[in-house]
Amino acid sequence: MTTTTESPVASPFAEQYMAPVIEKMANHLAAQRRPSRISGGAASCAYRGVGQTSCAVGCLFSDEAYEKAGEPENLDVYQLLDTYEGDPIRDEVMAWKPQGMEDFDFFAALSRAQNYHDGSDLVSIHYETRLDEFEGKPDAELAAAITADLNAIVTKLWEDAQ
Repeated sequence: MTTTTESPVASPFAEQYMAPVIEKMANHLAAQRRPSRISGGAASCAYRGVGQTSCAVGCLFSDEAYEKAGEPENLDVYQLLDTYEGDPIRDEVMAWKPQGMEDFDFFAALSRAQNYHDGSDLVSIHYETRLDEFEGKPDAELAAAITADLNAIVTKLWEDAQ
């Protein structure tokens, strides 16, 4: 896989709606430089993981909200945001939802970011691949690559919905 740090080709969906969320997730993942996993090295994502890590979606809500929600690790994005309506996690994550964007579209974009972090087969590019490619390089370069990846994922999601 080729490393891409060029400006991503963004869809109107990504440009108009998701840029602040993608920037937040990319900067978080670049600074963290490791996936968020539960203790025991399980392969699945953890909203909060070992060593005070958090996943792409987990960085959108506070530790306090996570603790108040009873540490909902076994829920995907759709379940997390639907099940906990009125819950501090939902409130904090939904504060990132761009004005005018449908809830379902926002959840779908967050779910794809979670797939990226997890290494899911639902997306063609993955966070851990970028970590390997950018080992020893500045966080800003890694963040640019992650931003390009997330923009490409959101763009594909938008194109598939058309």
